[in-house]
Amino acid sequence: MDIVEGFSRIEYLVILISIVYGFSIVELFSNWARMIRLNVYYWETIVWSIITFLTIANMWYIIWYDLSILNKGFPVYFLIMLLPPIGLFFIIALLFPDKRKENWELKAYFLKNRKKLFTVMTTLALTVLILGNVLDLVVTIEQNIFRTILTLLLLGNIFINSIIFRTITVSITFLWYLYVMLLFGS
Repeated sequence: MDIVEGFSRIEYLVILISIVYGFSIVELFSNWARMIRLNVYYWETIVWSIITFLTIANMWYIIWYDLSILNKGFPVYFLIMLLPPIGLFFIIALLFPDKRKENWELKAYFLKNRKKLFTVMTTLALTVLILGNVLDLVVTIEQNIFRTILTLLLLGNIFINSIIFRTITVSITFLWYLYVMLLFGS
């Protein structure tokens, strides 16, 4: 392992990845606070922002197992590790309106950005699905099945503007996180 002035390669590279995750968390929490201050709520924004938070926490937790690829020394692996936190940041940006705007109508903003939002979500889900297998990261059959189903549901939400379809997608995603928490919590 390369050491430069007290930092290993992994420690050095993870700093930037951590900063991008940190920006996402700050953006998410500040928007939640704004939502509470303004007393403006829309259930889909709340639910998808919670799922985004769970995804950030999950990806931060599992990144520990994936850090070994950074030791291979290729910059492409580092750039690949940056893709999920960047995608999550853009998801948060598409969930909440600009803070400088007075009109903070969450439902209208969500519906206006639905296609862009689900395009970014689909791209992120597909990226995680492909990279997990291509880079030979720790991926189970259950994870691959869920990620494939989720990717297809998110893709469907780009083309199908149905609250029922979005509710099914949200429900399956929450059930998966419940399963993961129960599995790793025991």
